[in-house]
Amino acid sequence: MPAKIVITRDNDPHWESGREFTRKVVTIGRSASNSLTLDDPEKWISRRHAELKKIGSEYFICDCGSSNATYLNRQPLLPHRPQLLHEGDTIKIGHYTLTCVRFYETGKDSLRLSAEAAADDR
Repeated sequence: MPAKIVITRDNDPHWESGREFTRKVVTIGRSASNSLTLDDPEKWISRRHAELKKIGSEYFICDCGSSNATYLNRQPLLPHRPQLLHEGDTIKIGHYTLTCVRFYETGKDSLRLSAEAAADDR
């Protein structure tokens, strides 16, 4: 069951990107080695800030011990304690907001980065 998230930046209200994930673990941070790299020249975001984890058919967000916390629905997460995600939840990492749009079934088991998908949803 893939997760679709929409990513926005606080300092650029016109910037938006959609992503769909089916991997069991999606790493998030400012390092290019992450599955989802968030540009952050000010370094509010840790190199490996958080993980989106699929356990069974559910998705969780987990802070990886970041310096500036990961927020789920405006509440800071405790490091290394996965929290269940639901459609409509918001994840705040640095100047980015990731909104969980939907979770749905598919036969694929790959990561699809789809900026075009966000444009199609507008």
